[in-house]
Amino acid sequence: MLDIMTNSQQHLMAALDSNEVKYGWETLDHLASVCQYLGNTTLLGDERAQSNDLVQRIMSLKQFYRNEYADHLCKSSHVAEHCRQHAMSNGKAAPEDSSSWPFACFPKCDHEHTASCESCSEHEVLYMEVRGIVLQVKSSSA
Repeated sequence: MLDIMTNSQQHLMAALDSNEVKYGWETLDHLASVCQYLGNTTLLGDERAQSNDLVQRIMSLKQFYRNEYADHLCKSSHVAEHCRQHAMSNGKAAPEDSSSWPFACFPKCDHEHTASCESCSEHEVLYMEVRGIVLQVKSSSA
């Protein structure tokens, strides 16, 4: 991908990556803090243990994103989270002159995303579980 991007586009992508890493990791830290706070102040017994387990899983997810996620990425994949072409697509078919694309976007994928990766979709599972705990606390305090 870098060989078809201009220097300016590469610079913008680097800035975007830097912000994504910073705010993505901060979001996971905040999510872990919420779970830890609820576990220490509001929840009892099994719910407290579930909250502590979520904190550990969130921190493991953060380590996964820091150390392993980049190894999952490839130019084209049947796993949507791994497919750079899908992530960087402008949603349009490739132009006749396919030597470069505007705004550093790839053309739309020519394949289906039919597979999934448990590690890469862990964030969705965690967010739903945290949401469940927050809603449970909210309903019990009402």
